[in-house]
Amino acid sequence: MKHRFHYPSLQCLLWGIYGVGQTYLNRYLLEAGLNNTQIGLMLGFSTGASFLLQPFFGALNDSRRLTVRQVLLVCSLILCLTMAGLLLPVGLWTVVVLYAAGNTMINVMPSFANALGVQGVKAGMKIDIGRARGLGSVAFSITSQLASWLIASCGMKTVPVFTLILALGLAVTVHMFPTLRVETEQRDRGGDGAAAFFRRNPGVALFLTAGMLLTISHGGIRNAMYQIAVWKDDVGAHGTAMSVAAFLELPVMFAFSWLLTKKRCSFWLRFCSVFFVVRSLLMWLVPGAVGLYMAQTAQALGSAMYIVASVYYIAQALKGTDAVRGQWYAGTLGTLGSLIAYVSSGTLLDRVSVPSLLMITTAVAFAGAVLMHLALCRIEKG
Repeated sequence: MKHRFHYPSLQCLLWGIYGVGQTYLNRYLLEAGLNNTQIGLMLGFSTGASFLLQPFFGALNDSRRLTVRQVLLVCSLILCLTMAGLLLPVGLWTVVVLYAAGNTMINVMPSFANALGVQGVKAGMKIDIGRARGLGSVAFSITSQLASWLIASCGMKTVPVFTLILALGLAVTVHMFPTLRVETEQRDRGGDGAAAFFRRNPGVALFLTAGMLLTISHGGIRNAMYQIAVWKDDVGAHGTAMSVAAFLELPVMFAFSWLLTKKRCSFWLRFCSVFFVVRSLLMWLVPGAVGLYMAQTAQALGSAMYIVASVYYIAQALKGTDAVRGQWYAGTLGTLGSLIAYVSSGTLLDRVSVPSLLMITTAVAFAGAVLMHLALCRIEKG
C-alpha cells in the first residue's frame, strides 16, 4: 500500500506527455516552417526509429546492462533534453531532429511502462494496471485541453515547455519508483535471446502477430478518420466521434480488473478481437454520422479493452522475467503495426476510395481475430 500511487502517477505523466507532445505535433511543426509532407516523413522516421529502439533497449535489459526502470529513466531524460533544446534559438532542421528524437522516446516508453507495472505486480505491489491506464487517458484529456488554452494565450512555445515539465515529472517519478526484487534476479540471471524466448513460449509469436494485425486495422481507421467523416457527409462529426471513443474507453479500462473476476483474460481477448471487426464493419456499412458514432462506441470494447487485456494476459501466461520481456515484444510489434497503418492508410486513400480502405481494415481485423483465437488456444494447451 505504501507505493500504490507510484504507478498511476507514472501512467498519468506518460499519457499527459502524449496529450501535449503528440496532439499538437503537426501544429507546432507547421508553425516552425515544415509542410505536411515533411511532417509525414518525420513521423514515419521517428515511428520507425522507435520500432528499432524497443528491441535494442530490450536487449540491454536482457543482457543486464539496464533494468526496465533505467530504460524509462533514460528515455524520459532524453525527452527532457530534446524539449529543452527546442527552447533555444536553433534552426529549422535542428528543430526537426530534436522533435523527431523526442517523439521517438515518447513512442518507446509505453511498452516499458507496462513492463514495469508487471514487475511491480509480480513483486507484490498493489497495482491495478487497467485503472492506472484509465487515469492515463484522463491525464491525456486534461493536458491536451490545458495545452490548447495555454497555446491560445502564450503561443506554440507552450508545447516544448509543457512537455519538458511533464517529462521532468516523469523522470523524477521513475527514479523514485521502488527497486524491485525481480530487477535483482534479472541482473543475476541475464537474458537468453529472442529465439530461446519464443521456443520456451510457443504461441506467443502468433499472439503478437494477431495483435499487430488488430493494431493495423485500428490505426488505419484512426489515421483516416477525417476522410471517413467527409465520406459520410458530416465533417463536424469527426471531433465528436473521437471524443465519444475517448470517453467510452475509460469505463472499460477502470472496470477491467472487475471483469477478470467474471471471466478469464483469454475470454476478454477473444471478445475484444471480435469488436475490432465489428467497429470496422459499422464504419464501412452504416451510413452517415450514425455509423461513425456506432463504430466509435464499439472501439471501447475493441482497442480499449485490448490495450489492458493484452498486458494482463502476457503477465499471466508467461513466467518469471519472460512476462516482462513479453511486454516490450508486444510494444515492438504494436509500433510496427502503427507504422504499417500510418504508411498504408495514406497510400490507400490516395489510390482507392474510403469504402475500399474500410473493406481492407475489416479483412485485416478479421484475420487478426482468427489468429488471436488460434494463438490463445495454442498458448493454453502449451
